[in-house]
Amino acid sequence: MERYYQELQAQRGKQFIWFENSGHYVPYEEPEKYRDVLINRVLNETYDSIMQKMEGES
Repeated sequence: MERYYQELQAQRGKQFIWFENSGHYVPYEEPEKYRDVLINRVLNETYDSIMQKMEGES
């Protein structure tokens, strides 16, 4: 998994996040951590770039 991660090309904000106490159902097995990652990492990394694209199109 980590080797695959190293090969990924990302424009910004690439992070490897482990959910140590989960299997295939991360949102149900670690809901607080999952929600925290989505809101505080993913949303924060993408919101500004999405808003800039939208402002540029208008």
